[in-house]
Amino acid sequence: MLVINGKLHPHFIRYGASRKRRGGVGARDSHTVVFAVSNGEVSFQEFGRLFRDELKCRNALFLDGGSVPSLYVPSMKTGGNFLRMGPMIGAFARVSETTVP
Repeated sequence: MLVINGKLHPHFIRYGASRKRRGGVGARDSHTVVFAVSNGEVSFQEFGRLFRDELKCRNALFLDGGSVPSLYVPSMKTGGNFLRMGPMIGAFARVSETTVP
């Protein structure tokens, strides 16, 4: 966890010297999640502050894939390195209870 209930994870505040490209996901509220991939190398503390302070997420998770984070969003014409992928997350439209047969 990068951010827990609005606070940076204490381990990253004390021991945050590692700088790498990072990917993560945060929750703004019960209906909104935010994904981020750093363009350059950042510390865990810097990445956590992005989610907490800029993206307004009360909770955020570092997605540890073991390789450079990738983001595939066809509508944004982005593609990533599909070799050695780590976490995979899919998003689907919510089915309304009124549309279920």
